[in-house]
Amino acid sequence: MHATDLAPDADGKCPHGSMDVTFYGVRGSLPSPCTGEEVEAQLAAVLLRASQAGATFADLHEAHRWLLANTPFPLRSFYGGDTTCIYVRCGEIPLIIDAGSGLRRLGRDLMPEVVRKRGLEVDILFTHVHLDHIMGLPFFAPLFAPKKQYSVSLTMYGGQTWQGDLQTIISATLSPPLFPVDLEQLRCEAASVEYRPIYDGMTIRLGPEGEIAASCRRLHHPNETYGWRIEYAGKVFVVATDTEPYAGPDPVLQELVEGADLLYVDAQYDREQYVGTYDGVPRLGWGHGYAEWCGQYAREAGIRLAVTGHHDPAATNARVHEVGRKMQQEFPNTVIGYDGMRARIDDRAVTVFGAGDAGDDLCIPRGS
Repeated sequence: MHATDLAPDADGKCPHGSMDVTFYGVRGSLPSPCTGEEVEAQLAAVLLRASQAGATFADLHEAHRWLLANTPFPLRSFYGGDTTCIYVRCGEIPLIIDAGSGLRRLGRDLMPEVVRKRGLEVDILFTHVHLDHIMGLPFFAPLFAPKKQYSVSLTMYGGQTWQGDLQTIISATLSPPLFPVDLEQLRCEAASVEYRPIYDGMTIRLGPEGEIAASCRRLHHPNETYGWRIEYAGKVFVVATDTEPYAGPDPVLQELVEGADLLYVDAQYDREQYVGTYDGVPRLGWGHGYAEWCGQYAREAGIRLAVTGHHDPAATNARVHEVGRKMQQEFPNTVIGYDGMRARIDDRAVTVFGAGDAGDDLCIPRGS
C-alpha cells in the first residue's frame, strides 16, 4: 500500500482541499513484528472456517473475496509492528509526523516521486524524540539522494528542551557508532536538513502560501512531548499520542482535539492494564493512555472519527483488537489502526479505506 495510491493523478496529488493520511506505523515503544506462531495460528483458524463452510476457490481472487467477506480483520490480517510514522498530504503539500520505524517504508514509497520530480521538500513534525519516534530516520531513503542529482529538503520541528536541542539529538542518532553514516556528511553530499524549535501553544504556518496551520500543545508524557493539530481548508487532523489521563480531565488535550475530523489516539492499554489489575503491573506515569479514557474524551470533544494507535508492543493481534473494542464501546466511530491504513478528509466526509468489516470503506459524513 503506497503513499501515492491515494492520489488520482500521476503526480501523487490528492484532490484540492482534501487531506489524505497514511498510517505507516501504529505500534508503540518498539517495533514488534508478528511471530511465525501467530501467523500459523491465524492461517489454521482461517482454513478451519473455510472447511466448515464448505468453501472451495477457483483462484486467488475468489479466495481473497471469501476471506474479506467471512473473516474479521484480526484473523485475516495484522495490525502491524512499525512504530509511529504518519504521512499527511494537504492537497499536494506533504507532511510527516514522527520518524518511527514506519518511516523506512514511507521513504521507499516516496522514492519514485523523488526520482520523477528530481527532489522532495517536506516538513517533519516531531511529537518527541523517544527512540521509537526517531529510529526510522537513518533508514529514510530520500535522505541519501545525492545532491548532484536531486534536491531533497527536510525541515524538522521539535522541542527546545529535549535534554538537548533537536539537531544535537538527531545528529547523535545519525553518527558512528550508532550508525555508519554521519548526518553532517549527508548534509554536504545529499539532503538538506534544517531544524526549527517549537514551544507549547505555538502555531506554524506551512505550505508555499501558509495554507496549513500546525499547532502544538504539550501533553502528559515523560520528557517534553507535544500533540499536533493540523488544519487545512477547513479540515482538522489531530495526533494525540504518548499522553495519559493521570487523575482527571486534561483541558489542554480537550482544546487540542476539540471538533477534529480525524483523531489519532494513544490507546496502548485498557483500564485494567493502566491501573495494574490486569497483570499486577500498574502503568500510571508511563505516559500512555487507555482505551476507555480515549473513547470518553473523543466523545466529549465532538470529533467525527478516531483511530487507535501506539499499540502495546507486547500485545498480540487479538489483544490489540480487544483493547480497541473497549474504545469503540465508549466512542463507536473508532477504527483500530493498522500499518498502511489510509484515510481522507474532504468536504463531504471522513473516509477510512478498507476499514469496514468486509474490507469496504468506512465513511462518516462531515457536518453530521
